[in-house]
Amino acid sequence: MELYYNLAKLILRIYQGILLQDCQVSGELPLGPGPKIIAPNHPNATDGFFLPFILHEKLYFIIQGDMFWIPFFGWLLARSGQIPVWPDQKKAALDQASDLLANGKTVVIFPEGQLNPNRKPVKPGTGAVRLSLMTGAAIIPVGFYVPAQHLYNLTVRKNGELGHSLWQTGGRCYIQIGSPWLPGLQGCKEADKTAVRELTDRLMERIDALADQAALECIQEMKLMNKSGNKAFND
Repeated sequence: MELYYNLAKLILRIYQGILLQDCQVSGELPLGPGPKIIAPNHPNATDGFFLPFILHEKLYFIIQGDMFWIPFFGWLLARSGQIPVWPDQKKAALDQASDLLANGKTVVIFPEGQLNPNRKPVKPGTGAVRLSLMTGAAIIPVGFYVPAQHLYNLTVRKNGELGHSLWQTGGRCYIQIGSPWLPGLQGCKEADKTAVRELTDRLMERIDALADQAALECIQEMKLMNKSGNKAFND
């Protein structure tokens, strides 16, 4: 599986190189050893592509099952050990992720469960919190932001319907890494569905705050660049 994971990373690196993409990472790095649950926001289809280069351990992404039907890409996902989640088999995906965490691995799960470029209010999935309560692994919230001028709206037909997703075509992705969080310290049990939902909402608040920080960092950097450019022009 390491061979296929490294092959996937190589393809991602070539893709990013061709499109002259990079990322700027701020926050709680480096992360400590041991099992971790990475929980980012999900504005664009390509944001997660940077994570394998930021976090050097092997990552196991929980991914919509129909992505595994895509020719070659789906085969590579399966061969590299990624975790498919089907609408009627969510528990199986969580059980697989739980086993990986129990063996010290790192799992990536997007609580929004779908692309959400406009950050509309959605009911987040409770999987990240439940995994943490099941295994004792810390959740690492992550915020992504890419400025609109570097995004392309890709239209694809999926299950007979047209779908849209934003793909980064260049420029910089701004990434904020949050502090490790252990919802189990709140005294909640996995069986307490109301408490799990409240903790999930609290997790999304942390993720949204990090996404705001990433956007602010982008704005500040662009202001500095404009200021430097104007100064050079005036000189």
